[in-house]
Amino acid sequence: MALPAPVPAWLEQGEGEVLGLALHPLGEAARLLDQHYIATRYPNGLDEETPPTRYYEKGDAEACLQSARSILERVRPFFTS
Repeated sequence: MALPAPVPAWLEQGEGEVLGLALHPLGEAARLLDQHYIATRYPNGLDEETPPTRYYEKGDAEACLQSARSILERVRPFFTS
């Protein structure tokens, strides 16, 4: 399996467009989801005393869902025929 190519600096900063998509809104949404990836995926992602059900609140879940939906909305046209 090939390693992914390095991310260009302009893409990391969320500037410019790729295939006509403005990257900044996607970057903000992806950054929010990235903050929760390890903690929610792996059992040792949080401290041992705090179960995820007490660490996260409904507002956290709603914000993550909105971010995921916004990303899907922007990229879905590229995956439909």
